[in-house]
Amino acid sequence: MDREKLLDAYRRQYALSLDMNKNFVEQFETYRKAKGWNCAAFCDKTGLDKNIYYRLKKPDERFSLRILVTVCVAFGLDLEQSTAFLRAKGRALDPTDRIHFAYAYLISRHSGISIEDANQFLAVLLSDLEDISKYLLGSA
Repeated sequence: MDREKLLDAYRRQYALSLDMNKNFVEQFETYRKAKGWNCAAFCDKTGLDKNIYYRLKKPDERFSLRILVTVCVAFGLDLEQSTAFLRAKGRALDPTDRIHFAYAYLISRHSGISIEDANQFLAVLLSDLEDISKYLLGSA
């Protein structure tokens, strides 16, 4: 990676990190706008439907950890940004929970991969579990 690309990537991530103290909806909108995604692009990139997209814009909605991690991965958030995003919705990744650890490992080591690639990765990490489909990202 050349120096300018490295600096550009760093500057973009740093600018996004300044928004980590905002509420959940504000963070969601910041990350969505940074990607330049409308509803259709969001749904295409995350595998989530438009109902979830609109619910993410409402402050009192509740979501499964799987849905929230899907958004973190799709937006390419790093672990610190993901932690703040989850915390803003009253959720957290528990490092002693195997599924949570797999999500954190994915976020911290493979930022920016597609949801399809993330699910392939999770399928390998969690291959010994019976019903792995309930832990995969995107829509169930």
